[in-house]
Order: sequence, then C-alpha cells, then structure tokens
Amino acid sequence: MQRLPIQLNDLSLATLPEVTIPSDYLNIPHIIQCPQLLLFCEPGLNNEQFLRLQATHMAFNSENITDVGINEFLMRWARGNGIRGFQEAHLWHKGYANSTMFEGLVFSEWDEEFKMQEWLFVADFESVWGNTIRYQVQSIIDPYESLTFVIKPGCIAIYHTGRRVDTRDGDSFTRYKFNSMN
Repeated sequence: MQRLPIQLNDLSLATLPEVTIPSDYLNIPHIIQCPQLLLFCEPGLNNEQFLRLQATHMAFNSENITDVGINEFLMRWARGNGIRGFQEAHLWHKGYANSTMFEGLVFSEWDEEFKMQEWLFVADFESVWGNTIRYQVQSIIDPYESLTFVIKPGCIAIYHTGRRVDTRDGDSFTRYKFNSMN
C-alpha cells in the first residue's frame, strides 16, 4: 500500500471473501482522498473511517458501518458539509434500521405524484434498481438539491440526483438526473 501513487483517481480492490483489509491501510491519505473507491472485499471500515472518505463514487461491503454512521453521512451532505462533488455510494450490508438513518433529515418516499411528474427520471432509475424502496433526502441549505436513497435487501445506495437549476428569469427548480457507475 505504501507504493501507491500519491494522487489516485480510482482504486478498485478485490480479495478473497475471507480476507479483510487491515484497518490501518484504510487510514492512508491515498485511500481517504481517492475520488473513486471500489472495494470488492471486506474493507473493515468503521463509521469514523467511512466519514473521512472523500470519494465521490464509492462501493464496498459495510458490515461495520452503522445506521448512525449513515445518518451522519446524510446529515453532513444535507448541511452542506459532505463530500464535495459527491455522486454515489453503494453499501452492502445485512440490514439497517430506517428510522435511525433518517433521524433529523427532511425526506420523503417516492409517491405516485412524484413518479408521474418525474416519469423519465423514475424510468431511468427503475431500469437499474427495479421497484425498490426509494426516498428523496432534501438538502437543508438548498431545497432544490436532494439525494435519492435506495433500500434493497443486502444493500443501500445513495445518489445525488436532485440538482438546482436557475433560469435566466431568476426562478429555480430541481432537475432529477440519474447516472450510475453500475
């Protein structure tokens, strides 16, 4: 790990399922600051390490990341203190408790009105995720920005999908767009 370049753009690691990456490796600045982090192994990340990551695209097994850690990740983003340029996170886990993850956040489950108004976005999203449980998590500092939070057995995914658009007339609205690294 010490031989990694100082500036990594993308790090993908895969090991045997029974091998866990040592926790101290995950504290190396090269990894913490890597923009795209895909760990197809057991990284052994804890809440503190997860919250220090600066990856705009990330995917990994998250057995040691708790609902509280995910809530803190969402709260930081909602308050404008999250990862700059964040796009998506995929966390594989046996299960989370929804009530804890959304505590203190403004969020709503996709309802029929949302699905009809944003039908093209919803169709794009469903082409990848199917009919899963989905929520929009609002930014506290900008009501036109939001994350889409997906809950599927064994996995949660978080995408920055709602983006502010300002018109020439000074009006603002949310444009929903879905791009996945999958």
